[in-house]
Amino acid sequence: MVLVVSEPPEFSRIVGRRRPPPVAVVPSPEVRAALTRMASYRTAAPKGVFRYASHEAANQDREAWTIAKALELRGDARACGAAGACAADAAETEDAP
Repeated sequence: MVLVVSEPPEFSRIVGRRRPPPVAVVPSPEVRAALTRMASYRTAAPKGVFRYASHEAANQDREAWTIAKALELRGDARACGAAGACAADAAETEDAP
């Protein structure tokens, strides 16, 4: 069997001017910190496969996860559940006459 090494493909059009960094250059501490932040980012939705009876139910969960993540990033202590209502909001409505 003969191993054939092919040349990289010729592109018909190149858009932009991005060039790969030199092989022996280590990224700066600022770049490493940015890469670490991006690598440790967690999405608002939990991992897993979810099956819903309707699009409305799926949208409701997605909105609840998005609100909970926004509150977490803001530093708010309220926790939102899958029902879409935050615990603090529910407590406020219970106290209302």
